[in-house]
Amino acid sequence: MPSVKFSARLDLEPKSSFFKAPISSAIRLTLFYGILCLLVATFIGACSSSPPRRTGDYEVPTQRPYTIKNKTYYPIVSAEGYREKGIASWYGTYFHGRPTANGETYDMNDMTAAHKTLPMDTMVLVKNLENGRETVVRINDRGPFIRGRIIDLSRAAARDIGMLTSGIARVQVVAIDPRSQIVVRQAQERQAPVRQDYYFVQIASFTNPTTARTLQQRFIDAGHHAEVLARGTNTNRTYDVQVYVGTTMEQADKARLLLEKKGYHGAFVVPRTS
Repeated sequence: MPSVKFSARLDLEPKSSFFKAPISSAIRLTLFYGILCLLVATFIGACSSSPPRRTGDYEVPTQRPYTIKNKTYYPIVSAEGYREKGIASWYGTYFHGRPTANGETYDMNDMTAAHKTLPMDTMVLVKNLENGRETVVRINDRGPFIRGRIIDLSRAAARDIGMLTSGIARVQVVAIDPRSQIVVRQAQERQAPVRQDYYFVQIASFTNPTTARTLQQRFIDAGHHAEVLARGTNTNRTYDVQVYVGTTMEQADKARLLLEKKGYHGAFVVPRTS
């Protein structure tokens, strides 16, 4: 920035013949300080500047890079042309009612899903490659953060493509236009809710949440859907570990017997209804 130098002497004598009267020392001093202040103000104004105003589109918070387990994910700007095959899983009761990555409240009965990088509100067609069943979901959360999995479905979506019992399935995920006939048809079909029974087996209860989560993770790593449910008060809380086993009581009883043989004595069936 160019510096402004002040002369050690200012010639204040008027050159015009119209001003021949002598100027007193007091007037000289007043004029000197007046001009000095004006120059200083100009100098400061030239050096200072207001912060630049942000132009263009603001960055959507849910589109910012984020880091989970020391790995950074970079959400993509557009879902156009997106198509991917991989493993899908689903998440339910433990996250039900909790905030999603885009600020919504997770409802396991809604047709939504979590994806690591797709833009929020992207509509995707999910096809179960093991049975050919399809469903359409809207991305409103981030995940899954387990190696090899590409999408985490709501319980309702998992039921649609027949993967509640298995917990995981090989799928194809394709981004679609929200105005497509597939979306319209599915919305019309869902106007009449369908009752669905499903069953969990409770295998253990702990007072330590970390212990409960460790056991839950063992079942998840083995390919099962497991949940931890907290109950009780803040001073007397218990954490129940439950494993999803199917949609019929027959499946539930078989799973319970198998789990007891594996050493989970006292396991019992927990029926639920959608």
